Amino acid sequence: MKIAIIGSRGYPYVYSGYETFVSEVAPRLVKMNIEVHVYCHKQLFDSRPAEVNGVKLHYLPVVKSKSLAQWSNSLLCTMHALSKGYDAILYVNSANGIFGPLTRLFRKKTAINL
Repeated sequence: MKIAIIGSRGYPYVYSGYETFVSEVAPRLVKMNIEVHVYCHKQLFDSRPAEVNGVKLHYLPVVKSKSLAQWSNSLLCTMHALSKGYDAILYVNSANGIFGPLTRLFRKKTAINL
């Protein structure tokens, strides 16, 4: 199984509850032989390794605006994820619920962690 995690600032970046959730869950899923891909805010990382602790990382840009940063990044990440053949997409942050119609259109199993 392959899953994408979208909506946090990235991994292993621990800044808030969403990042703490991802930093706890992603490596545990890897230990269960699940291929985990975490999408990261590109500008927050000076070093951009492709993988950390078995978690595969993807760095995409954001619009530099307080009100648009998260949505712009999540939109780009969603579009990228939909083209990659993941079995499921896990969003962290309820603001990403707006992308539900896109994942439904592409018949991707989707969950949102609040």
